[in-house]
Amino acid sequence: MVDDLNVVSMLEAGRFSLQIDRCDVDDMVVSAVEITEPNFADSGITVNTVHLAKPAFVDADRERILQVMINLLNNAAKYADK
Repeated sequence: MVDDLNVVSMLEAGRFSLQIDRCDVDDMVVSAVEITEPNFADSGITVNTVHLAKPAFVDADRERILQVMINLLNNAAKYADK
């Protein structure tokens, strides 16, 4: 949450810049699931990932996309039914 507030603060001050790189979508999803898995375990939920048959790449700011994925997964862990 502190990181989110720092990003908002930098956006408002005009000091925020994206670091665009070529990113593997599958790798980002795996990272986000690994980071949030303890929250799912605490809720009694098992997370399964399905890997793509071939790599999918996007040009994006990996850290920002990862931040969004983690927020979505944390919300899912918090509000989903078992």
